[in-house]
Amino acid sequence: MNKGLTITGAVFLVLSLLGVVVGGAMASNSVASLEDMDELEDPWNYENATSGTITYDDADGMGELGFYFYIDTPMKDDDGDGEGDACVAFFDDGGSVSVTRDGETGASNEFTRDCSMPEPGEDGNVDQGMTRIGYACNTLSEDSDCTNGDYSFTASSGVHVMYVDPVLAALVEGLGALFGGGALASAAACCGLPLGLILLIVGLVTSSGPAPMPAQAYGQATIMPTTLGAAPAVPGMQTYAPAQPGMVTAEQPVAHAPAVAEPEAAKPWDHAEGPL
Repeated sequence: MNKGLTITGAVFLVLSLLGVVVGGAMASNSVASLEDMDELEDPWNYENATSGTITYDDADGMGELGFYFYIDTPMKDDDGDGEGDACVAFFDDGGSVSVTRDGETGASNEFTRDCSMPEPGEDGNVDQGMTRIGYACNTLSEDSDCTNGDYSFTASSGVHVMYVDPVLAALVEGLGALFGGGALASAAACCGLPLGLILLIVGLVTSSGPAPMPAQAYGQATIMPTTLGAAPAVPGMQTYAPAQPGMVTAEQPVAHAPAVAEPEAAKPWDHAEGPL
């Protein structure tokens, strides 16, 4: 077993399972949040009202889209002048809207008339049959210098009012959690789990490394057999052949035979005298 691969595979599996669970929970909660938004009976701050108060709250200090004002009439541009016919008629007939900061003497009117036709999908309220007639406290466009506090509006006839920033924030948060949770769960399921499983299996069926070589004792001769049964000659190595019978080797002392006295030469007088 390869312990390193086995542990890595197990960690991948655990993290992937957590990713699937957490991502699924995030996606489920975001879907529930979006369903709750769809089921809101009254997403408007005011409906068909002639007065009211809205609290402006720029929590991040980055500016707000502010308050949007509508009348319950489909927005159309039959004369092709680029403005909603019902919006133009509202003001031409003497309609008016005023938005001022509470408690401020001589406060300026923060309302801005806007009858321009939005692009399809730009304003969901217009797509649903409302006509936008203007807005107030839109600090993102630098048309207003509204600061945090309460603002009151008055209108000559009934208008619908929506503080759009909280609604958009909730929608973005829900969609972000939906896509983020779905992406996390998908990545963990399609990549993390298979990879962890593969690493775990490979770690279980493979060894951690080659077997260690036996150590050779220092100074001990090593005999390497060859096909001829003799060790090959190594430069610098002195070899010794086995002593043959009758052969004198360096380590074998020479055996000296006992000295034999040579016979003395025969003297003339040693020979037998023959007949003269």
